[in-house]
Amino acid sequence: MDGVLMTHRWADGRQEKHVFDDAVGMAQPAADGGLVIGVGTRILRFDPATGKHQQLLDLEPDEPEHRCNDAIVDKHGRLWVGTTHREHLHEAGALYKVEAGGKVTRMLDKLTITNGMAFSLDDGLLFHIDSPLRCVHAYHFHGNEGLIDEKRTVIRIPDTLGGPDGMCRDAEGKLWIAHWGGHGVHRWDPGSGEWMGKLPVPAPHVTSCAFVGPALDHMVITTARKEMSKDALREFPQSGDVFICRMPVKGTAPNLCSF
Repeated sequence: MDGVLMTHRWADGRQEKHVFDDAVGMAQPAADGGLVIGVGTRILRFDPATGKHQQLLDLEPDEPEHRCNDAIVDKHGRLWVGTTHREHLHEAGALYKVEAGGKVTRMLDKLTITNGMAFSLDDGLLFHIDSPLRCVHAYHFHGNEGLIDEKRTVIRIPDTLGGPDGMCRDAEGKLWIAHWGGHGVHRWDPGSGEWMGKLPVPAPHVTSCAFVGPALDHMVITTARKEMSKDALREFPQSGDVFICRMPVKGTAPNLCSF
């Protein structure tokens, strides 16, 4: 992964490129209008307007072969962020909770590729993906205490649809999952576990998705070129591109990081 963060201004389409010294694994909006980002295993506060950043903490300072991989903010402003080994060694990663003041708590361990996360509409559940397991787990979320328990499997991804990667939730409570090797973003019902359809993408390896725009009626979709042969890249030349499309359903506003 390159250490690059791209910004896109909705009003006029202006784009800017920000370069960091290590892989950028996640970015979440902060209450002060900036971003909280993961660079390697470090958590930084970043201001896109000025390009300035400040390191807040390092999740795993003794693990140089690890990096952040995906995150979400809960309704109380806490950051939930996962780590993975750069070569995705089995069960080397973890999921952390970071609170205002820099308090860090390891919430889950023995994760391989911690990926998409989303909260249910009532904030009673945290959905989480560990990609090699090919499923979505749900945890009972205790918002006031910032605790999770009662793990269960709510969605199982068949081999024919690729593997689950990044994820977001729409305003109807359904989950949109980027499928690596699945040529699209797939919609799933976490209540029944049923597949509800697919938003096709002209690239096989779809990596993440999020609702964007003033009305939250568009989706930004990221893809990858990794592990693709020359023949595959000729067939899918847009692999690695970022796409934006209008959606038939809306998303909901993200929670803002409190630090």
